[in-house]
Amino acid sequence: MRWAAVLRLLGVAATVVVAGVVAAVSWRDGWFVAVLVGVPLVAAGAVLLATTRRAGVAVLTWVAAVVVLGWSVVTGLGTGGWFAGPGIVLLAAAVATSAQPTSGGARRRARG
Repeated sequence: MRWAAVLRLLGVAATVVVAGVVAAVSWRDGWFVAVLVGVPLVAAGAVLLATTRRAGVAVLTWVAAVVVLGWSVVTGLGTGGWFAGPGIVLLAAAVATSAQPTSGGARRRARG
């Protein structure tokens, strides 16, 4: 498995764990908990889906990283700030995904 895929899966797993903890801590906020954890979970779910289908992985990973990091800034005064960690992991995954060659032909050309 490539490093980019490992980072994507780690970012998704971290997002799920943080969402679970935030939901457990913030359950008294009512329906807003669904929004608070739902936005990052949808972004992470899109990365997971793209990883399994291998279509548009780089773009969706960048979008998910921006959404999760942005959400941690927007909700940073509360418990949503904990999403910064998974957002940084997804950002690293986006960089790693964009840096890897897209096809075998590109690798052959790079070797000379």
